[in-house]
Amino acid sequence: MSANIVYQKCIDKGLTIAFAESMTGGGACYEMVQIPGASKVVLGGMIVYQNEFKNTWLKIDKNIIDQYGVVSDYVARKMASSIRDLIHADIGIGITGNAGPTMQDERAGLSAFISIFFKETFYDMQMIFEDLTREEALQLTIQSLYEKLAEIL
Repeated sequence: MSANIVYQKCIDKGLTIAFAESMTGGGACYEMVQIPGASKVVLGGMIVYQNEFKNTWLKIDKNIIDQYGVVSDYVARKMASSIRDLIHADIGIGITGNAGPTMQDERAGLSAFISIFFKETFYDMQMIFEDLTREEALQLTIQSLYEKLAEIL
C-alpha cells in the first residue's frame, strides 16, 4: 500500500505526521502504524468524530462548523492545520466526511474532504461516494490520502 511509500519518503526526508480524523475513525493513522518503525514518523493523532471534539480539542470554532458544514474543505483544512500545530508535526492531515448510511451533514451528501497541510500549503481533495458501501468509502478515502501524500512528498 501507499502508506509504505509515504513512510519511506518521510524517513528519507526526516518528516513527521499528525492525524485529525473524523469519518475514518483513526483508520488512516492505523495504516501507518502497522509499519515497523512508524514511531519515527507518526507523532500522534486524534479521532474527532463528534463536532464537540473538533471544537474543544482542535479549537475549531462552532460558528465555522455551522457556516461551512462539518463535511467541508474548510473544516478539513482547519483540522489539518490545528493537529499539525498542536502536535508540532511537519505534516498535518484532516479528514471529515459522510460515509453513510446516515449523514452527519446533509449538505455534503455522501462525500469526504481530505486536507494535507505541509510547508504552509494545503493540498485538498474531495471524494464522492455514489454507489459505494460504507467500507468501500472508508478504504477509498484512506488509499487516496496516501496516494496524494506520496505524490506531494
